[in-house]
Amino acid sequence: MTRRITTKQRGEVTQAIDHHEWLRRSYFWLSDNGNQRQRDWRAGKLSYSMQFRNGGHVYRYSSSVTMKRSSTYYRGEFTRDGVRGDVRLFKKLLV
Repeated sequence: MTRRITTKQRGEVTQAIDHHEWLRRSYFWLSDNGNQRQRDWRAGKLSYSMQFRNGGHVYRYSSSVTMKRSSTYYRGEFTRDGVRGDVRLFKKLLV
């Protein structure tokens, strides 16, 4: 059983969930996604990761955004102690 999360952790968990929800429903396609340097810069701005400890467990969220010439790909990963889960893993912490 996990202990209650702190106020700071609650904010980080909420931010991770919001980030995931915003990107997972997005459809990215642009006729001109800019040059490679612009695509890399934008992908870096959209990528996000965070990690915290709670109740002896290590929780981690990381997102990776990759921009190709005309499309953008998102991959979000939620883990607890290195074992992959889905967004429900973090949503349970907010209850």
